[in-house]
Amino acid sequence: MRLFLVLALWLLGVAHVLASLNHILGIHCKDGVLLSASSKQGMSVLSLKDDVENIRSVGDCLVGFSGHSVLCDHLYNSLDIQNKRLEMTLGRGLSTSEVLGYCRSLITGQYRGIVMQQEQEIFGVLIAGFDDDNDAGGRTPILYWVNEFGETFPVPYAAHGVLASSLLSYCDRIQTDLMNDDTATSATATPPHGWRSLSKEVALRHVEEAWETLQRRSNIVLNRVHTKWLAAAARPSPASKTEGQSQ
Repeated sequence: MRLFLVLALWLLGVAHVLASLNHILGIHCKDGVLLSASSKQGMSVLSLKDDVENIRSVGDCLVGFSGHSVLCDHLYNSLDIQNKRLEMTLGRGLSTSEVLGYCRSLITGQYRGIVMQQEQEIFGVLIAGFDDDNDAGGRTPILYWVNEFGETFPVPYAAHGVLASSLLSYCDRIQTDLMNDDTATSATATPPHGWRSLSKEVALRHVEEAWETLQRRSNIVLNRVHTKWLAAAARPSPASKTEGQSQ
């Protein structure tokens, strides 16, 4: 199986510049996390699938993938197998920390040589889940960035893909504007700032503008953009997670 993946990704890598450009954008806003994915179909005989679902549910998380469809599909299937095993044995799906752990294990172990053959910033994962260490008042959404080395960090926003710098530049500008405009103060608690102060509706408008900015700056036309939402949920059941709905 590993040899097959190496061969398939090498063939796809020959024409990666002309192949699909898949990107994933994540925003941690006021009441949840938005994951938004896009693809651009190139003019290559070795083109990737343009109907691949780049954002999928795994356990109590939404997982977004950026990279060659062969690797992304295989990573998702591996996570899904672990999730189904846990459902059969313990009656629950993978938690956020467990999804993170399996991602790190797969990327640094089974997929290490394969991922290293891809150009930097092409492969990446974003995970919208719940903060397992913070259960006060309900289940708190959180966004994790995972890179090709298996490093993971909680972030307010993140992006993966060949042209991710354009998305991040837009997000940086909005974050700076929001921080400068935020005059809320409290003697007892720190209110959410930046992106985390925005409602889902406002954040969605910014996500749409981020994709439009990417297209203008890069002179490309995106075939498909889809967005999913992970909302804050009440404890105690992981099944109470609000599943992402396509926008």
